[in-house]
Amino acid sequence: MLHYEEKKDDKRVFRQGVTLIEYEDAPSKIIQWSQLIEGDPFGEHEITYRINYGSESILRSFKVKYIGKEGDKHRVLIKEGVSGCGTKTKRIENKEVLTPDKLYQPYPLQQM
Repeated sequence: MLHYEEKKDDKRVFRQGVTLIEYEDAPSKIIQWSQLIEGDPFGEHEITYRINYGSESILRSFKVKYIGKEGDKHRVLIKEGVSGCGTKTKRIENKEVLTPDKLYQPYPLQQM
């Protein structure tokens, strides 16, 4: 991550940043992104994000329920959302995922 900024109030966190992605066999990409978390990040919440790279822009929204921590991972239920980009999108409903500590830091974001 090259840079990010964060603003928050009682029930919303807004982040925006710039990230450099380096590939072994392709040119690097710089992407701009923003993320809005509304609700209780350790309860029911909605995550909306936008990723911009080149002339493309992706907007996605997920309704999420935080279930709890299991060891060094967090169990999260994605109640509703869409993943992917372009024509390769996939609808997600009622799917539980385990997320490592360093990836699930909704409130507040911590530098690694």
